[in-house]
Amino acid sequence: MNPRDVLSTCIARAKSRLRLRFALEGLSWGMLLAFGGGALWVAVARLRGDALDASLLAATMATVLLVAVAVSTLRRVRDLDVALAIDAHHRLPSSLATGVELARIPAPSPFESLALEAAGERARGVDPRAPFPLRMPRLAPAALAAVGLFAAAFGLPAFTPAVPLAVDAPEPDDPAALEPELVAAFQDELRAYGTNDTDPALEEKTRAIEALLTDL
Repeated sequence: MNPRDVLSTCIARAKSRLRLRFALEGLSWGMLLAFGGGALWVAVARLRGDALDASLLAATMATVLLVAVAVSTLRRVRDLDVALAIDAHHRLPSSLATGVELARIPAPSPFESLALEAAGERARGVDPRAPFPLRMPRLAPAALAAVGLFAAAFGLPAFTPAVPLAVDAPEPDDPAALEPELVAAFQDELRAYGTNDTDPALEEKTRAIEALLTDL
């Protein structure tokens, strides 16, 4: 295997481990955002008494998780930066970094070819994944706390609107419920009015009104 292929394989193995670390970091970010936002969503819905759309909530949280993992995993990583990290971890005098730079030259000089071969030999004897060990993401505790808040939000009591107290409506005034004194006074006035007029029809109407007042 020529030095270029050795260096390319070494850098690719290091990148695969590095992207796995990025994916774990993105997962912790996604959990923090998805479950934290979901907890707020559920809490507001419970406190307001609104119906919770579980399918929309689940779809939104899943989208946030996938986007966070994808953005973190697919971030751009330069081969030179990976080579420098390997050199620093294994205490190599920029051997791999130099080899990565020389591998880009289509027709290297004899001196550059010797340096490229030396970088390839050193790349065979190192573990390119050693500088990038898998470890717990820094946001993992916060992400787990967000999961706990999301679960606790479902335990909030649902808001129920207060029912207004039933108040007995006042009974409407009965127009026929007149005071007896008022009825008697009206009858007296009506009799006096009826005696002053000799019209038989008017007297008949007066007697009818008196009878009605008597019934009241």
